[in-house]
Amino acid sequence: MRRLATRVKRSFANLQAQAGAASPPADRPPAQEPDCVARPPVPSDSGLESLPPEVTRQIMALLPLADVKAIVFASPVFYHQYRFDRKYILCRALEQTLGPACREAYAAYQCGAALERIPTVVQEAVQSYSSMSPCHSIYNVSTEEEAVGMASFYLKTVQPVVGYYGRWALDNLSKHTGRHPHYQTVQMTSTEIMRITGAAYRFQILCHVLDNRSPDDTVNTYFTCLEGWEADQVLAFYQFIRRMIKDTFEKIKEDLHPKHARFKDQGPYPSPQEAFQLDRKSPSASPVSTPDPGY
Repeated sequence: MRRLATRVKRSFANLQAQAGAASPPADRPPAQEPDCVARPPVPSDSGLESLPPEVTRQIMALLPLADVKAIVFASPVFYHQYRFDRKYILCRALEQTLGPACREAYAAYQCGAALERIPTVVQEAVQSYSSMSPCHSIYNVSTEEEAVGMASFYLKTVQPVVGYYGRWALDNLSKHTGRHPHYQTVQMTSTEIMRITGAAYRFQILCHVLDNRSPDDTVNTYFTCLEGWEADQVLAFYQFIRRMIKDTFEKIKEDLHPKHARFKDQGPYPSPQEAFQLDRKSPSASPVSTPDPGY
C-alpha cells in the first residue's frame, strides 16, 4: 500500500507539472465537470487515504486507466470515491490513457452497442465520428454505462491485443533485418502504444461498418475520415489479425480433425460430432488429401 501511495504521488506530481507546462488545446470544449460528491467517511491510518474527497477525486482523474483500477482494488477510500464519481473518473482515465484515440473508442462502442448492429445505428455512429474532433472530451457525450463499457473493453481486449501486435511487428522487423527480435526486453513508447491502439479501434469500426452491410455512403464516409497513414495502420492491423487467425487454426486443426484419437469411439470418419476438417477450401469442396496425423 505504501508503494502504491508513492507511485500515485509521483504520477500526480508529474501530471501537475505537465499540465502547468502545456495549456489544453484551444479546440477542446471544456468538460462539464460535476460537483464532487462527498463520500462516506472510511477509517484509515494512511495519509493518502485521509485526504479530502476533492483531492482524491482529482488524483484519480489524473491517473491512467490501469492505475485507477489498481488503486480502486487497493484502497477502500478510493473505491468509495470511484463509486460516487465513476463516470467522471473513467472518462478522464480514458482520456489520459487513449489520448486522441478516445474518439475512435467512443465511435467503436457506439457501432457495437446495438446487439443486432442496425445499419442506421452504425451510420449515425460513423457520422458522429466524422464530426467529432480528436480533442473532444468524451465526458460531454457519453453516459456512465458507456464509459464503463469502453473502459472494460479496453482493459480486457484492446490492451492485450496491442501488446500482441507490438511483438508481431517487432518479429516481422527482425525477419527482414536478420536480427534477433528484442521484443521481450524492448518496451514500446507511449506514442507507439497510442497509435497502435487507435489502429485497433479503427479496424473495429471498419468491421462493424462492413459486418451489417451498411450502404456505400456509410463506408465512404468512414474512409473519408481517415488520413492516409491511418488507412495504412488499418491495413497493417488487418494483416496482423489475419495472421493470428491463420496461426490459431493451424494449431488446433489436428485436435479437431475427424481422425483424432478422441473421436475414435464416436464411429467411423467423417461422422464424429464436434470434429472439423479445417484444411478444406470450402464446405462444398471435396476434402483435401492430408496425411494421417498418426493418432
